[in-house]
Amino acid sequence: MVKANKRAFKQPGFTFGEGQIFESHQTTENVYRAMIGVNASNSDVDLTTLKQRVSSRVENLFDAGLKQIDVYKATRGGAQFFKMIAEEFEAEAPLEPEEIEEIFSVYSAARERYRGSVSNTPLIALVDRFREAVNAVRSAGPSTSVELIYRPSAADKAQMELLDAFDNLQISKDASHPSSSSSAEAPWPPTYFNLHEKIWLCDSRIRWQLYGKGQMQPSDASDIPTLPDRYSHPVDVKLYLAWLALTNYSPTLSDWGLYMSPIGFLDAEDRKDWYLATGGASKRYSTIVEFITYAKGLFNTRAVVAGFFTFWTAGDPESFEKLYASKGANKRRDLF
Repeated sequence: MVKANKRAFKQPGFTFGEGQIFESHQTTENVYRAMIGVNASNSDVDLTTLKQRVSSRVENLFDAGLKQIDVYKATRGGAQFFKMIAEEFEAEAPLEPEEIEEIFSVYSAARERYRGSVSNTPLIALVDRFREAVNAVRSAGPSTSVELIYRPSAADKAQMELLDAFDNLQISKDASHPSSSSSAEAPWPPTYFNLHEKIWLCDSRIRWQLYGKGQMQPSDASDIPTLPDRYSHPVDVKLYLAWLALTNYSPTLSDWGLYMSPIGFLDAEDRKDWYLATGGASKRYSTIVEFITYAKGLFNTRAVVAGFFTFWTAGDPESFEKLYASKGANKRRDLF
């Protein structure tokens, strides 16, 4: 069935070369598992079904990329974009940002090589749109700087309207509270956040709940997202952290930075091991290595960097520090 799996990735309107589709055998196996599932080698699964699974997954991947195309432009197709897509892409198994980038690259190149004529498909349309955006970034030149500004999509606007309608039912509502309808007057996210912080705020699952918010004092409990507890989904934790940063950070007075992603794993392998057990939610957590790296860089402009550790990492810090130190990494406790 390995041959059948390879053929399943060859979709109409794309020309792939001979040999492996992806650069390494390991990447090929990882992508198969993520796109087709753990039962990909089951003889009961016919080639037509495999092709449909792949087409649907790759469509979802390119759709996720197009929905965050402003992040692609702001990072010039950098690693931060592919890390974001790795978090937002729903798959049967985890994929590293480098593997996500390779899928984009392989299908874009295969589409460019195609010289035949075939009826347009949803996958072809998505890949062509993404290629147009990539070519626009490349033609702009390396010196071109693009500010990351979130522009609500039709789907996001619909969710905002539902949120506003719910707010209107509340007993207490502050008339001065910023709403999504008035937020278009100024760029959002606020320009004083760095690019990494803006990317966190543009997470597709939370941005429509935060759009237009800035420094503010909540008028009542309805203005504040639910306080996270040990049962909270990482997306809900991220929403709370992002809200804290938006409403409390002052560009002129604050010398602190808040890591707006919950920290739940030692490293990427630890996070990957928990993917299936958490229903894919583990990809929404950051690792200690990622937090340390970010904090060390931010100390150039901020005096304090705070991170939110899950209860299973913060509950027994001494043993967790020993585990962390055993990996040969930075042991500084003042970072967290």
